Amino acid sequence: MQLDATCPVCSCAEVRLVASKCVREMWYRVYQCVNVECLHGFVWPLPEEAFLTAVYKDDPNLNSYMLSEESSKNVASFHEHLLDAYIDPRLPRRGRLLDVGSGIGTFVQVAKNRG
Repeated sequence: MQLDATCPVCSCAEVRLVASKCVREMWYRVYQCVNVECLHGFVWPLPEEAFLTAVYKDDPNLNSYMLSEESSKNVASFHEHLLDAYIDPRLPRRGRLLDVGSGIGTFVQVAKNRG
């Protein structure tokens, strides 16, 4: 898939859509670089600094949605989807995972539970 989004790590122009989400009427998409030497995941478009400042100012506890059990299950389900869509099944099940901006660590916990 050719898009305006290019990998910020290796500059590869070929990326695939993994997930998308609307935040304050703006769609953000998670892409994965298809370069097998990279496979970096990134959000596109990058949010503007003013947007992030406003979001965090309005809700300093952005993880408050995790207070309900149903929300926790929904987030875990989304992270399961990301792992299924993102991680090449040919890669070893065990290894290292770097999660930058990990919120309260749900993604890492889901990955850990899977091995």
